[in-house]
Amino acid sequence: MSDTSSLSALRAIEVPSAPPFFPPAPEFWLMIAMVSLIAIFAILAVCSHRRKNAYRRAGLVLLEGVRTEHDVSVLLKRVALAAYPRETVASITGRDWVQFLEVTFPATRLEALLDPSEEQPASVMLIESAAEWIKGHRTLDDQTYGRGA
Repeated sequence: MSDTSSLSALRAIEVPSAPPFFPPAPEFWLMIAMVSLIAIFAILAVCSHRRKNAYRRAGLVLLEGVRTEHDVSVLLKRVALAAYPRETVASITGRDWVQFLEVTFPATRLEALLDPSEEQPASVMLIESAAEWIKGHRTLDDQTYGRGA
């Protein structure tokens, strides 16, 4: 009879091999697919937002070159035509124009545009107010502006 408790009966412990790195588990593939979809949707959303607001960036660049109150008014009209229907914006002048600007972004002070002079230099405050309007006006996605509203 052999003694099972003797040291001569001991064998080396076999360590199992490490699991293979590839192919990963199905859950890993599902996680990769979900992260990829989220990344694609995030990229599309950022691209869409940048495309929708390209006219704002262009308006801010053009605002750096304005010299007179009339230039500011013309530039704001160009930006407004990019954001709103031509029928709504094109024919507005004077008090209606300033009211339109205030309705679409109430925080601006653009009273100088009631009677813009081609000779009167644009004040720093007017240019800053115009920049605020360009950056912050609500578009048709946010609200509907009508002349009778």
